[in-house]
Amino acid sequence: MREKIRSKVWLTKAGTRLGGNPFARGALYDLLQNRLYIGEIRHRDQWYAGKHQGIVPKELWDKVQAQMSGNRKKRHDHIRERSSSLLTGLLADANGNRFTPSFTFKKRRRYRYYVSQLAIKNPATKFNGPIRLPAREIENRVTEKLLSFLKSDAEVFDRLGAAAESPATSGQLVTAARKLALRWPSLRSEERRDLLASFVRRIIVQENNIEVLMSRADLRQVLEKGDDFVPAHLDHPYQSIHPDDLICLTIEAKLRAQVVKFTW
Repeated sequence: MREKIRSKVWLTKAGTRLGGNPFARGALYDLLQNRLYIGEIRHRDQWYAGKHQGIVPKELWDKVQAQMSGNRKKRHDHIRERSSSLLTGLLADANGNRFTPSFTFKKRRRYRYYVSQLAIKNPATKFNGPIRLPAREIENRVTEKLLSFLKSDAEVFDRLGAAAESPATSGQLVTAARKLALRWPSLRSEERRDLLASFVRRIIVQENNIEVLMSRADLRQVLEKGDDFVPAHLDHPYQSIHPDDLICLTIEAKLRAQVVKFTW
């Protein structure tokens, strides 16, 4: 922060500018857990000894991992309290400002929202972008788009398949995707949240659309393991994005009011 180091700037296919922001806690955790720095290399979900030399001593690496593990344990209960909000830790506006779950009561009814952290920190400031999003509406739209993708054999084949892959392997991915879509309604709310956080990297809310950015490698891992996949609870699901690993689903959504509602 003192040296004003910011993340890399790049554009999605839809023309959305990403990056150029100070490193948030989730991105820092992602960097600190990258085993490339100790001389290892990843292939899918496994790490192996690499040909390159590590630049971080293993003892220092272990100390850092232990400290982060302790930090996660302290935050565990607080994060679990918010786990009923499906998109916790994933939502941001086009400028990278994140949203956090909140709620209010009206006539004894509880209404859930996602509120801009920037607006929370600067309540007297007037903002041009969205400030408060209706939780149920945006969660439903993201879920519908994701399930539509998983049920589409052509989309799964085109976006997840590898060029050198056998037809049998690609077919297994397509079948696994459909199976996951069918299983989704039976999952508990916390299971849905942890599963989504295992492969969705970011959900960007803009004036005319919502972009769901997913990791191709991590979604493949989920599908390949099928019923054996057990999603880890992520205290900081807002992870770094690698352009070559990106799948972007675009949802048309016209922002009707800055504070509360969308017209779908």
